[in-house]
Amino acid sequence: MTLVADRVPPLPALWDNSNYEFLNHEVGHAVMAYYWNFPIIEVRIDRPEFGTEGYVILGEVDPSQLRNRLLVTMAGPIATGKRLRWPPDDLTPGDPALQSDQKNAALIVKRLGLTDVEWFESHDIASEILALRRMIRASRALAWALFHREAIPGDEVYRICDEAVT
Repeated sequence: MTLVADRVPPLPALWDNSNYEFLNHEVGHAVMAYYWNFPIIEVRIDRPEFGTEGYVILGEVDPSQLRNRLLVTMAGPIATGKRLRWPPDDLTPGDPALQSDQKNAALIVKRLGLTDVEWFESHDIASEILALRRMIRASRALAWALFHREAIPGDEVYRICDEAVT
């Protein structure tokens, strides 16, 4: 649970220009993975594949952490002021940046058997975590590094975030 003193205005607060929306999106995923200490292999925003502006690759996540994995999935859209739809499915029209997140969320929700109440509670929890001051510091530091380097290996993501929050 967060204290009122730890809360700050919601994201996006990393970059003002909407051209950086995909940067904020990937940073949202990455810092949430950092928060849960998930194995991050790589974060990229250099349009690594056709139709993909960026991505975060995670290593194996313990099945007992699947609910927290959902928070990582939700964090990208939240970091850009968006939210995934309920009920999630893998046929999301419109915003291509949300399509893979919507599909991943649908798989997790199906596996966990989450209700709509649990879905919206998860969204609120992810929003509160991203709004923690230390997570905003980690987000800003990672966004700055990613903007300049475009691809960062996971161990470097952890180093950048650790330095920002200590």
